[in-house]
Amino acid sequence: MNQEERLLRAFHLKATHDAGSIPSDEHRELLHLVSTDVAIADALADDLLVHRLLRQAANGVGDERFVTGVTVRVKSERDGSAFLRRVERCLPARRRWPWLAVASVAAAACLLVTLLIAWPRPASGDLLVVSGTTGETSISGIRAGTGMTVSPGAPLTCGADGQLALRVGDGSVLTLIGTSYAEVERVTDGLALRLERGTLTATVALRPSTAPLRVRTPHGEALVLGTRFTLTVGELTTLTVDQGRVRLTDARDGTAIEVIAGGRAMIGARTAVLRTHALAWYDFNEGSGNTVRDHAGRGTALDLLITDPTAARWLPGGGLRLERPTRLLSSAPAKKIAEACRLSGELTIVAAIEPDAANTRGSPSDYPKRLVSLTAGLDARDVSLSQGLYHGDRNVLDVRLRTSASTVDGKPSLTSAEPVLTPPRRLVVAFSKDRHGACRFHVDGQTIPLRLTEEQPDGSDRRFSPPAATQQLAGDLSAWALDMPLVVGAEREAAASGMRAWLGTLRRIAIFDRVLSDEEHAALARWP
Repeated sequence: MNQEERLLRAFHLKATHDAGSIPSDEHRELLHLVSTDVAIADALADDLLVHRLLRQAANGVGDERFVTGVTVRVKSERDGSAFLRRVERCLPARRRWPWLAVASVAAAACLLVTLLIAWPRPASGDLLVVSGTTGETSISGIRAGTGMTVSPGAPLTCGADGQLALRVGDGSVLTLIGTSYAEVERVTDGLALRLERGTLTATVALRPSTAPLRVRTPHGEALVLGTRFTLTVGELTTLTVDQGRVRLTDARDGTAIEVIAGGRAMIGARTAVLRTHALAWYDFNEGSGNTVRDHAGRGTALDLLITDPTAARWLPGGGLRLERPTRLLSSAPAKKIAEACRLSGELTIVAAIEPDAANTRGSPSDYPKRLVSLTAGLDARDVSLSQGLYHGDRNVLDVRLRTSASTVDGKPSLTSAEPVLTPPRRLVVAFSKDRHGACRFHVDGQTIPLRLTEEQPDGSDRRFSPPAATQQLAGDLSAWALDMPLVVGAEREAAASGMRAWLGTLRRIAIFDRVLSDEEHAALARWP
């Protein structure tokens, strides 16, 4: 082939490559032409520049389909142009190339103007595509693979050894690293993600102020217009900026700071402080094994043992899902909890959970479903935080708390005035009692009304007090036993009838010997 034929061949191969359908032998031929001929390499580079100008002319639309569509249509119009065919037929073979090149440029110029006006542009938005993955990664529960498109609402997870890279239409790259969990919230009018756990690194192309990248965490929000940064979520949200600047907003009070290149900032310190003051604190982020570690800052660690590991499943990115009846049992009696609460006269239990629909399908007599308990069995306890009522509403929150004025089973109980545990739902529930007997429920950081529930042992003759934000419970916590274990899930062994087994996902459980402030409830209500 002469030079003109080689150039035409290179453009033909490039068009095939851009359309995404080039065979491997033609791909090798294209690479050979580019690497051995400087003129061809320069010509293709100029063509690439036109490709970029097309993107800019499309007002920054970050969708590869627009540019790819224009490129394919240009190739189609070149191949099918009646004008070019007429030029080719009327010229002698040895003179066709110069005139054909001139005609081709003129026709292409007209065509580009026409296409930019007439080509249907996609709706404004960002296209997220997986550009690379290593280790254990998934999208909506399906193993992630290069080329997969990520839709709004899709959960993104990485195991301990995983990395998941996403390419945005504008060339930005977002990478989840290690034990991480995130969700894409929005791709129109700017890109929005929620990073609930783990690490996100990003190189973000310059974006218009009307369509920034937003990354929400349990502690606040990072707003990005173009930069390179790393965001890590654990007990705190930590931002490190390598290039550009990022605005970081603390969800507690709305305080915003600008973090510039070389800077580092943290938000969410309240949660970290709370952990050091807790009697028991479980994050369920072990990822494997049959032990859940107590990360509280007080006393000897009270680890939990999963009595039937086959009934539970660790989730990528954190969390333990109880799929069949089982229980998590403390390695020793929960003496440090009972002693501290007896001394202070106060108690707060917080649980970040996702109830399973199976909780609503049990026998009417297999309620309440036990979530967190200090218990010696079905008829004796210090406290139980549960779902549902015996032969009653199955989605209410129910607490039995033993006091000096109650039964050993903790009756009368305290029940949410409305069903709040209806699946599918992720939520943070909390129960608290102060030293004066005032009891409250919080759901997602907000106080909800509750009632005192009195009934006969068989569940008959049930009577409710009027709903109120606070209910007064007689007696104190001096009657608490010191030898009861901490139990999460089923109250009895699997072989026993009436297990009262709660099913669903556990994200965090924390127990305190004091009443928390509204600010502290709000901090713990952010999804861990």
